[in-house]
Amino acid sequence: MIYYKKLIYLFVLTISLNIESNNIEYSIEMIFIEYENVLIDDERFNEVFDNPDESIIKIKSKDIRLNKKAFLIENKQDPLKDALSNIKIDYKSINKNKPVTKNSKDDWFYKNNKLDVLETIYKNLKYRKGVKAIDKVSWKQPITSYEDAKYAYYQNSKIGTYIKFYESKYLHADIKSFIGDLSNNNIEIDKNNYINNIVPDISENIDKNELPKIEVTYFEENTFINNEQVEITNTNKNDEIIFFIDENMRLFDKNIYFLDHPKFGIFMSLKKSNS
Repeated sequence: MIYYKKLIYLFVLTISLNIESNNIEYSIEMIFIEYENVLIDDERFNEVFDNPDESIIKIKSKDIRLNKKAFLIENKQDPLKDALSNIKIDYKSINKNKPVTKNSKDDWFYKNNKLDVLETIYKNLKYRKGVKAIDKVSWKQPITSYEDAKYAYYQNSKIGTYIKFYESKYLHADIKSFIGDLSNNNIEIDKNNYINNIVPDISENIDKNELPKIEVTYFEENTFINNEQVEITNTNKNDEIIFFIDENMRLFDKNIYFLDHPKFGIFMSLKKSNS
């Protein structure tokens, strides 16, 4: 009887651990390098680049909106005073015993240039002859089951990368990186809907009626500079992909991986948040 009780206990413990491990947030880090003085030849491999036939999530920086009026000299007499003069705060009693859940979902899939695990490698690359660091990038995201996972797409000046992280029994990554630019060939999924579907908002336990109400009144509506008004240069847009890496690999927390190609390479690592 005691034996069966132990089995049941282990079974319940395993289920609870699996539930807690779902959708855990990870920080992804990547460094892209190119090899200098590489001999150029006409060699082509028989393999054809397998472009993912599904919607993707683009890794990009958060939008920066520029207020045209902020650049006008006549509006710069005392902007802080003008901004604060129309703010009214309606103070309400806040129940301090009520739990407030910090949620970092707003930062998922947004580009960041900060490195942690790969920082030392990035600093040392400048001392290596024949190797040049093209770019570094990091972002946060949850890792789900294969069925719920989506490809993230990141593009820099020379290299494009599709990468899908998923968890079955172990962590895995399906990575397709290439010289070229397929940004215009992708169909982007609604990122916010996707995140809310896989990770329901757990911040609902905050009673919004108990938070301070802030009313802001503006003298006139702000106008912003459209993206079309900001010149963005993008090169190397090729539909035909010749040089690429296509790997499916098992991953471990905080390990460093290197994917190599005769023309370029990628350092990659992932780290569980707060680990």
